[in-house]
Parts: sequence; C-alpha cells; structure tokens
Amino acid sequence: LKVIRGVMAAVLVAGGLWACQTSGLSGQDKALPPGHRIPIADGGPHDGRADAGNTQIVYQYTREAPSTPKGILNIKGRVASAPAETVTLNVYLLALDTNGHVLDRQVMYASGHNNFYAIGNWAFDASLEIPPGTVAMAFDAYTQQARGRR
Repeated sequence: LKVIRGVMAAVLVAGGLWACQTSGLSGQDKALPPGHRIPIADGGPHDGRADAGNTQIVYQYTREAPSTPKGILNIKGRVASAPAETVTLNVYLLALDTNGHVLDRQVMYASGHNNFYAIGNWAFDASLEIPPGTVAMAFDAYTQQARGRR
C-alpha cells in the first residue's frame, strides 16, 4: 500500500509539473543562438522588437558610458503580444557574452499569478548595471496558461 501511494504521489507531481507549461528561449547554461541575440551599442536610444519564446517585446535602450566596471543600461519597453489564456507572465532581460552565454538575468516585468490580463499595463522601465563582458542582450519569458474550466 505504501508503494502504491508513493507511485501515485510521484505521478501527481510529474503531472502537475507538466501541466504548468512554460515557454522561453534558454536556460542559463546554454548559449543563445545568434538570431536571438541583440548586440548592445553605446549611446542611444536604440529600439527594436524581440521574440522571447512565444511572447513579443517592444523595447528601447540607451547604454551609458561606463562610470563603473559594470556598464549602465537604461531600458524601457512593453509586452506587445503573449499567448491567449495567459494567467502569469514574467519577462527577463539576459546579459550575454560574446558566445551567447548568460552572464546575468534581471526581471523586467512580472504580472503575478492570475493578473496578466487584469493589469493591462504590461510595461517596464529600468536602469540596470550589466556585468563586464556583456556585448549583447536578449529577452526571455515565462508564461503559464489557464487550464480547464473556471
């Protein structure tokens, strides 16, 4: 009986993790493909549109002359589109080295659970220190969609 309960618990946990479907470009241990990297240029403003998995981000940034060993990146933007039935959305800015490896990850936007469409203002505006060796950036997103009946 204990074995059956253990197996059932493992199946429920695995099913729960599978049901919390997420999306995104990469984990911190993998290099992002060149098509997802946004080279960081000095000065600005520089603007563009980025694909963060199944979420589209519109952004504008300015890179200040480094006054510290870390550079300063002023960035603002908004979520332009996300999957239907999204109940949670987090947007991250990834600082990348020349090989596309993640040096740092900063939260740019977090909806909170079950608040994504209720908020309506999916914008961010931040001034960030980026690590030495950062030559590019990318956006990544975590999304969770509603499941079943309400």
